[in-house]
Amino acid sequence: MYHLVITELVVPIAVALLVTVVKSRLYTGILSVLASITSLITSLILYVNVVYSGPQRIELLSNWLVIPGIKPVGISFIIDPLSTLVGILLCSLSTIILIYSIGYLSDEYYDSRRYWFLMLIFITSMLIVVNADNFILLFIGWEGVSICSYLLIGYYYGDEKEYWIGGPPSKAPLHPPSYCSFRTLITVGSADSLMLVGILTLVVLTGSPYYEDLESIKSLVSSSGLPVWSVLTPLILFLTGPLAKSAQFPLHTWLPYAMAGPTPVSAL
Repeated sequence: MYHLVITELVVPIAVALLVTVVKSRLYTGILSVLASITSLITSLILYVNVVYSGPQRIELLSNWLVIPGIKPVGISFIIDPLSTLVGILLCSLSTIILIYSIGYLSDEYYDSRRYWFLMLIFITSMLIVVNADNFILLFIGWEGVSICSYLLIGYYYGDEKEYWIGGPPSKAPLHPPSYCSFRTLITVGSADSLMLVGILTLVVLTGSPYYEDLESIKSLVSSSGLPVWSVLTPLILFLTGPLAKSAQFPLHTWLPYAMAGPTPVSAL
């Protein structure tokens, strides 16, 4: 299972780097689709293994981040039915979207290699979020998604008039892709900052970045007299990240601006 996890994550990254040097639009698209299919097949195999052998914790690198007073952080993933099932859903949708993208980008003026690179890193980042077993790794994947979203929404960086969105002109302003991507970055990035504060607070309270150690909060509240609000506050701060990313009120204002990017980006 160790090698399956590596394959699921490393193949999209390797192909993302490869497509930057491949000049053919068709071949870059085909390579990207094959990378997504590989991750999909790997997710399916992982799911079957988990169903028959039970959940497993896979550690790729131990103690890569050591902070005094905090449990050492490793690059490790929890492989269970839920994470593998979400991975299958993610890779299935990604594969369909990438297949559609081949035709969508065939007549684009812009260099499609940047698109394929960002989409594959986007997919890898989401897989990290799904499978991570600690908050630090989760946030790294989370920010990978945010950065790729920003760059993909601003894909048409030349701000040609044909890519402006908004209107109709007589009633509402039109905005260039660069403005739309920046607006998205500010909204989502602000929520991510609050999410990070929540994560760091939880890590300090529990002394560990791992999900499994969150149970210790119960004993902190009951035995040490820790106020309930001191636990609820970081949890609420943590939720601002997912609320903004899923465009929930009142953090939904960025979503219309995200349509400035290529259509497949909006689908993903």
